[in-house]
Amino acid sequence: MKKVIEEFTGTIGVGCLVSLGLFFLTDSVFRYWIFIEELMVTNSWGVLVSIPILIINYILGLITIEFGELLFPKLYAKEIQQKFEDNFIRIVSKNREPLTSKYNEVHQNRRILNGSSIGLVLIGMGVVLEGLPLIYDYKIIGFIGFMG
Repeated sequence: MKKVIEEFTGTIGVGCLVSLGLFFLTDSVFRYWIFIEELMVTNSWGVLVSIPILIINYILGLITIEFGELLFPKLYAKEIQQKFEDNFIRIVSKNREPLTSKYNEVHQNRRILNGSSIGLVLIGMGVVLEGLPLIYDYKIIGFIGFMG
């Protein structure tokens, strides 16, 4: 049960990072935050939006994690990826439950971190674009956010 909850919350967390990054990217172009602020004043805003946003973030998280699984093995050393997979298959074939569960946990954490890194890159790009209209020295805030 703990593993299922960790996977679910990790996927939602990745989806939240991606949706925040997409919000920054689109708001830097369309400037619709003022409209959302007006909607948030209503009493029913939290009730009407919380479950749909949770579902959308879960779906965005699933898509981003799978995209990260396709993208990052091409960027990493393929030998290390292949060695990890070979060791995993070897351990599973020997029916060693503690090692198998540990490898599954490491594999799941790697998937979540791959998806999170995509979300963080989107947030960084969005912060830079949000910071571009700022004047003079305040533009550095956007660049520091992207470097972070």
